[in-house]
Amino acid sequence: MNAVAEVENTAAEPAVPAVKPPTVKMVLSLTLIATVSGILIVLTHFLTKPVIDENKRVALQNSITAILPGTVKIEERMVLADGKILQIDQSVPAKGKDAPVGVRTYTGLDKDNRPLGIVVEASGTGFQDIIAVIYAYDPGRQLITGMTVMSSKETPGLGDKIESDQQFHANFKSLDVRLNAAADGLEHAIIAVKNGQKTNDWQVEGITGATISSKAVAGIMNASTTSVLPQIQKQISAFGFGQASAARDSATSTGGGQ
Repeated sequence: MNAVAEVENTAAEPAVPAVKPPTVKMVLSLTLIATVSGILIVLTHFLTKPVIDENKRVALQNSITAILPGTVKIEERMVLADGKILQIDQSVPAKGKDAPVGVRTYTGLDKDNRPLGIVVEASGTGFQDIIAVIYAYDPGRQLITGMTVMSSKETPGLGDKIESDQQFHANFKSLDVRLNAAADGLEHAIIAVKNGQKTNDWQVEGITGATISSKAVAGIMNASTTSVLPQIQKQISAFGFGQASAARDSATSTGGGQ
């Protein structure tokens, strides 16, 4: 009797369905979805890249003309690591292993094709991330005459004031960057000082509440001008200006800096 009952109980238990492995159809479907998604991402990148690149080009051009008024034509050059000046045109690759490495500069020309100044790209570490700027350089008077922050991720409402604070940007309307007697560096380093404590034309008055970001910009400017401007002055004729000696005489006669 017990044996019969055990058989009956066993027969009464519901059967547990076996877990079926993924079918070939499901695998193919997932593979197809992943492939299509990848293709769409790549297509989106290639379709939007020209638009993004053009927007960046226009933004850069507008920023150059803003800090170098009167510019109607821009000539792009690069100061290479060995100090040579390279004219940038369509034959020079912008990216890849064959792309030149150096500092990009932009000479602004007026309607009569005369050089107005040289705009230099520079970047460095800020409080949050990399800060990228461009600044206008007057090689005759040896002054920085304008600066624009092209990109930054500084703290909103504090550090990001470096992008729009007019008093801060006024520091770069006539910033003394005269070269030293050996013409291999600045006569005076660009340094940041607290708000209201600026006494010399090579000092950058910081923004209250954005001390670190202000110092970062001053440091970026100092590092860039110290390394790039001596190379520019040594080969100033390559940029369409007179010789470096004439530039120094002009700076002295106009009393640039203090």
